[in-house]
Amino acid sequence: MSLSDNNPERRNLVVLAFSILIYYIGDATLPKQELTLNVVNISFSNVTGLIITLWASLLWFYLRYWQKNRGQLRSGIVTEINSMLNNYKPLIRYLESKTKRKFQKPDGFLMHAFRIDDSGWLIEYNKITGGEIDDDGKLTNFKKASGNSIEMIIGVRGLLLRLISYLWLGITQQSVGSYLVPQILFYIVLLLGINDLFHSDYAISVTDSFCSSWWHFCSLF
Repeated sequence: MSLSDNNPERRNLVVLAFSILIYYIGDATLPKQELTLNVVNISFSNVTGLIITLWASLLWFYLRYWQKNRGQLRSGIVTEINSMLNNYKPLIRYLESKTKRKFQKPDGFLMHAFRIDDSGWLIEYNKITGGEIDDDGKLTNFKKASGNSIEMIIGVRGLLLRLISYLWLGITQQSVGSYLVPQILFYIVLLLGINDLFHSDYAISVTDSFCSSWWHFCSLF
């Protein structure tokens, strides 16, 4: 995700969120009354307005990013898992535990496809009957069942498989990292901003005023 990223929505979100994150990590501060940029000789007297505009821009960039990329994570995961379907051991072990059959073994099964739809993660596979392992370790002389069988990835094991897949694909492939990292940056800076808001002098004074008013109201009864 370089600055020359050909996805402008992702680039805008990452650059702005990362800039805000650096501001918080570095414990930077802004003048409360006036901000001056000596390079272009501009002074801003409404610093609060600039801060509000900054956060509004961040929210807008996130909305545009979500609108443009919300379907790409699903399609990316499907493409990447299918590219290594017969070598992806977590998925194979899950299906073996569910079907009580062995992968590429006599009376076992063969992987057909992995997909994600509105019902969740699904594995399509072919049950086989008979078969034998030749001298090269390959399965031969088997018969496929008519049609594909489908197994949903659900339950505790299914959740664990999905977490492992997100982690593994995030390290070795592109789709998970490209989609989730901008979102993670956004939510981190959003939480930092909310924490900063509730610990600001303005928020404390508003809270004190509300509590005092509520106490006064209750004392009338």
